[in-house]
Amino acid sequence: MSDEKVCVVGATGYLGISVVEELCRRSHIKVVAVARNASSPNVSRLRELGVTIVFVDACSHDDEDEDKNEDEDGNSYDRLFRREGLGTTTAISCLAVRTMMATKDEGDFWTVDRDANIRFGRAALGAGVKHLLLVSTFEGRESRSVSEFSAAKEDAVDVLRRE
Repeated sequence: MSDEKVCVVGATGYLGISVVEELCRRSHIKVVAVARNASSPNVSRLRELGVTIVFVDACSHDDEDEDKNEDEDGNSYDRLFRREGLGTTTAISCLAVRTMMATKDEGDFWTVDRDANIRFGRAALGAGVKHLLLVSTFEGRESRSVSEFSAAKEDAVDVLRRE
């Protein structure tokens, strides 16, 4: 059995659940699935798959958790990689806003598709993850001018590439 551990953020979303299911078909991979909360769609499917499930609010900033006692539950990506995600070899972000009509409470494109992906990527890289995959847009850089969604995704890719 391999020691490979893969952390998938956005695991309950349209793409994320398919990524988790495929990883689970590969018996040598341990999967840590990250969802926003217990009411997220497909949480029951993750439980059926037997993966480790962690809840992290994509719109929460990691530095908001710095004052918490280490024994308290936290919702930051840094805390994720110190706990359930410890030893992760590959981190995959399928994280995106839930709808093109996202509200401020759900996070907009820049809050989720850019900022949360950057926080996740930085935490993964800081934890020594060997492979970081950020699912961006279908046409990459060329799609920046198409929509705010594409521009936000590609900006996150640019920031993480430089680090």
